This record gives sequence, structure tokens and C-alpha cells, in this order.
Amino acid sequence: MDSRFDRRSFLVASGSLVAAGVLPAAHAQGKTKLRFSCAFTEQDPRADAYKAFAASIKDNFDFEPYWNNTLFKQGTELVALQRGNLEVCNLEFIKMARDQLEVQVVTPVYFGSRHVNLKPDKTIRTPADLAGIKLRMPPGEFWQFLGESIGASPTPVAFAEVYTALQSGAIDGQDNPLVTSKLMKFYEVTTQFVLTGHVVGYDVLAVSKKAWDAMPPAQQTQFQAAAEKAMDDYTAKYIGLEKDIVEFMKSQGKKVYAPDVNAFRAYAQKKYVDKYAQDWPKGALERINAL
Repeated sequence: MDSRFDRRSFLVASGSLVAAGVLPAAHAQGKTKLRFSCAFTEQDPRADAYKAFAASIKDNFDFEPYWNNTLFKQGTELVALQRGNLEVCNLEFIKMARDQLEVQVVTPVYFGSRHVNLKPDKTIRTPADLAGIKLRMPPGEFWQFLGESIGASPTPVAFAEVYTALQSGAIDGQDNPLVTSKLMKFYEVTTQFVLTGHVVGYDVLAVSKKAWDAMPPAQQTQFQAAAEKAMDDYTAKYIGLEKDIVEFMKSQGKKVYAPDVNAFRAYAQKKYVDKYAQDWPKGALERINAL
């Protein structure tokens, strides 16, 4: 097994994946159809990035988006991709994608650092302060463990149901990038944002190995270049959006503050080392800590 661990492979190991494949009998005017499934809505800034990407590959591919998990539920996309029922999707925590899952990673898609957003008006300084807090996390082992790793009691809730779960008190909080929290209006039913920055959020645009290998080299080059340009343009725009969000949240009467980030980092790292370090490539933790 290839145990090389560079920046790109780390992104694959710890983020979410957007994957594409071939739908053999589905062609629009001779173009290969790519169905895309994601948890975010069409109003999310990422949607604009994918639309720009779709426009740049329209001569060869028919990009068919399904926003807000309207095609497949969050967490089920990998199986759909492997069975040939889906071409483009959001997946969680893919490691060594090509070798083990036959997925060709193309490029990461940044969408901000995740921060804790709570309904209770309780000051959070360390992970101990999150004890007993029902924090919404996406379904799946790794997302749920992430909630544990910052001291909370993780509760699986579909993204589309987060607002009503906060409103009803079914959960005490959620974690998402600030831009997402503004877009989904989570601030309307919460009191504070704790700037933990515990995860740098990104999707990963990828193509099934079968689809990638079927492309002529020139088409692969065009696909790669189109994806990188669309996502680079989007990232610059997104960073600009992030700068204004903190002041917006404060203008809405929300508390916005930084906790003891070092305490969170130490607590989370011990949790991950104890449970997963035996599976990590040699030297991975040291390289991450050196960043």
C-alpha cells in the first residue's frame, strides 16, 4: 500500500469528496452525463463554482446537479458512486481514493473553517465546557467522532433539518463555516459563535477511476484545468465573503469570540491519536503539526 502523505493526500483523507464517473447510456447530444449530488443548497457559494465548472466543460459533459441531497441522502453517495448510480457527489473522509475506492481526486474546494454555533448562552473556553452539549454533526463515524473530539455530545442530523432541530431544541448547536451559517440563517435560532476553527472545510472534486481512464489525455488536461480555475476563482470570492461575516453576526446581537484554541487542539489531537494513529502513515502527525 502506498503510504506517501503529502498535502493533497491529507485533504483526501480528512475532507469531503466530490466524485464524478461515467454514466454509459446517458448522453445528451453525444455528451457524457454527470449527475451531481451534494448537501449544500443552490444558494451556497459553492454552487456558483460548480456552475462555472459545468459551463467550462459543457462541450464534452452534461452536468446535472441535485442540490440539498435531493438525489441521495448525505452519507450514501459513495455506495451510489461505486454501483454506478451516481457520477458526482459529496462523500466523507476518503483516504487513498484511487487505490482503494477507484476515485481520481481532481482538486479541493475550500468553504471555510468550521466553528461551534450554540443556542444556549453558555461561555465556552475549553472542551470541558461543551460536556453534555448536543452538537449536530453529519451522520457517519468520522463526523460523529469529530464532535466527541471537541468535547461535545454529537447528534446526527441531516443538513436540511438543522434549522428546525435548533429551533425545537432537539439539538443545542451545530458546527459549520460562518458563511454557511449565515446562508442557512442558523443565527436566527442561536445565541453565539465560538471560533474554534476545528476543521478547515472543503469538498474534493474527483472523478471515478473508470471515467478518468476513459478520457483521452487532452480531455483529462482540459477537465483538470477547468476544475482548478473554477475553484480558484471561487476561493478568492469566498475569502472575501468570510471577512464580513463576524461583523454581520455581531450586528445581529450574537456573541462572537475565540475560546482557548490550544486547549481544543490538545484535547482533539489526543482523541485522534488514541483511536486512529495506528492507521496513519508514518510521520503524518508530525507533518500536520509542522504546518
